[in-house]
Amino acid sequence: MGLSEKGDVMPQLKPEDRYLNYRIIRVVDPKDETSGWTASYLAEDSACSNVVITFLNKEKILERFSDGPEAYRRKIEQFKKEAEFLKGVTHSHIAMTYESSCDNQSQEPFIVKEYLTSVSLYDAVRGGLNPMGAAWFLQGLLEALHYLHTQKKVLH
Repeated sequence: MGLSEKGDVMPQLKPEDRYLNYRIIRVVDPKDETSGWTASYLAEDSACSNVVITFLNKEKILERFSDGPEAYRRKIEQFKKEAEFLKGVTHSHIAMTYESSCDNQSQEPFIVKEYLTSVSLYDAVRGGLNPMGAAWFLQGLLEALHYLHTQKKVLH
């Protein structure tokens, strides 16, 4: 772990680094300035299964909301609540959530999820999605939404 450009202590993980019970393999998604996530890492757990560890960006939340620290506290509580909910979600079209917490040094929240090897909808659309491919993605999405609505009683 090292210092970020802004001087905050943040997980700056490299291949072969150890983070908790995970061995870092590579960066999955470098810091995206437009989202609330700082970085996602492909890692391997003690059972040699691949997972993704994603860290929430405290600074982005503080910038986005006018009440700063109070907004961050609320977002952390929301993040924890959603992560606990997601741990109980088991569906073939929804990545499993294994763990969530806050980094001991930076106090930035993170979540550990199942690593999915299939093509993302974003990549499929960028690559040109034919009608059959679109129907396949839509069917999976609708099955997942049906599960969340009927089994988990999620309303939106």
